[in-house]
Amino acid sequence: MKSMVWDDELESVAQNWADQCDYKHGHNIPQNSEFQRTKPGQNLFATTRRPVDPTRSLYYWVDEEIPFYTYANNSCVPGEKCGHYTQAVWADSHRVGCAVAECAVKSPFLGYRGVWYYVVCNYYPPGNYIGQKPYRAGATCSECATDDSQNTGECAAGLCPTEYECSRFPENCGRENKCGSTVLACQNGGTPDYDNCRCQCLPQWTGASCQSPKCPVVQQCEQGKPFDYSTCSCQCGKYFSGARCEIPNCRAMGANSLDRYSAWCSDPNNTPKYCDYRLSGTTDLIKYAACPVSCGVLEDFCPGKTCLNGGQLECGSCKCTCPRYFTGQRCESRV
Repeated sequence: MKSMVWDDELESVAQNWADQCDYKHGHNIPQNSEFQRTKPGQNLFATTRRPVDPTRSLYYWVDEEIPFYTYANNSCVPGEKCGHYTQAVWADSHRVGCAVAECAVKSPFLGYRGVWYYVVCNYYPPGNYIGQKPYRAGATCSECATDDSQNTGECAAGLCPTEYECSRFPENCGRENKCGSTVLACQNGGTPDYDNCRCQCLPQWTGASCQSPKCPVVQQCEQGKPFDYSTCSCQCGKYFSGARCEIPNCRAMGANSLDRYSAWCSDPNNTPKYCDYRLSGTTDLIKYAACPVSCGVLEDFCPGKTCLNGGQLECGSCKCTCPRYFTGQRCESRV
């Protein structure tokens, strides 16, 4: 079983949810947080008495619910609750953050309209998976040295320290703390670097504790293009432009009459190729440069419009470029 340590970002996420005074499970997670992909586990508690310390709820959940839980068949006494207990002791959960909010609305107590207090505790990674037991029975620390990449392989106080714990509290793991009494409280998924006494931030964050977004605006890039946090812009490549890569560079794609609206087209060497939207790798050149419409890269930017007499349709402007001796919007008139 992994040892549990406090996590400031989990506390912040818990506070964001508690402040809404809505007594139900949920999260209000900032964009680009490491918890966006895998949501934390969560325990809730409501009371009309001000909690001295919200973390005391952790002990209440364990003490009150453990008598109702049977490990052998992973069951709970009918009519009782055991989920708070099983999450609190879930073996893989090793980060916790709790918060409390004072609420004057949405009381969960029937007929009560006074002030109530909302305690939220978040756990990461989450637990309480259906059909799984909270831990595996066995000798103390018997699995600390397994292939689990989160563990250090050591045993401390009957629990398995994690790399996360040792990076944030090196003294807990018998390691040198070069930063003295300074605790690196890295936010937004940042990693404490006690060798250099600073936070190593994820690409989208900056600041001493990774508290500030690196880019004032994060664009949702189109066409599957990546957002580059070093330049705060979409990396559109050769064939698209615009803040979100929403503008096709039609000439770069060879869209002026190279695409015959057929499943067949030619690559730059005029070799017939079949346009398959599943093509990838080096065949992207065929998709983008030779037949963007029929390969599903682009929509028809000029629906229903065609050029006559050998004219070429420019997809950016939807104008026909007419050959010699012809004119008109569709090259329909002979000069």
